[in-house]
Amino acid sequence: LVVKHVWDIAVFRWDGAFDPWRAETDQKQIVQQFYSFPKTELLERYAAVYNGPPGYAAVMSVLSAFWEPKDASVVLNIGVWVGALVLLFLAGKRTGSVWVGLAAVVLWAHSVDSWRIIAGGHPRTFAPFFIALFLYAWSAGRRRLLLLTLVLEGATYPSVLIACGPIAAAAVGWDWWRGEPSVRRQLRPVVEFAVAASLALAFAKAQD
Repeated sequence: LVVKHVWDIAVFRWDGAFDPWRAETDQKQIVQQFYSFPKTELLERYAAVYNGPPGYAAVMSVLSAFWEPKDASVVLNIGVWVGALVLLFLAGKRTGSVWVGLAAVVLWAHSVDSWRIIAGGHPRTFAPFFIALFLYAWSAGRRRLLLLTLVLEGATYPSVLIACGPIAAAAVGWDWWRGEPSVRRQLRPVVEFAVAASLALAFAKAQD
């Protein structure tokens, strides 16, 4: 029943998404065409602004090797939506039960905002996926995945760091403090967090 519900919603939302005559917006003209212009051209500068996040530019560059940018942005849209759905199920299952995971899936699929936020193939499209990945890493106790998520956020959509950064710092600090005295004397977790945070902030600052 849950699979049928999610499938029906997905079909409703993306039916016709690959129609060649669908309405176009300039954010979907991302990689291939813009970068064929010389660096002095206005369109190339516009592309540099849109492709400012290096993580986003890398993903769209790969996808645009297989699809036109307008279609690549739709593929990105669908992939992020499905990825967030899977991660929310795993996080819900780990923190509660299978039923909690299924409830998270239904709420995510049914929410209009879950589609509205990721629509368009923008860098902000990654926001729900990163939040879901952060929740999964946190609930699974996978601290290095948590730190990697921070770096990916900084390289792709830094706004998510505002929420995830302080929580990650608190989680790493708490794990370090509640450990045995021999563990607390080891600064490795703190150093790893400092390195990850520095990389995330450096990626974010580079997009100014």
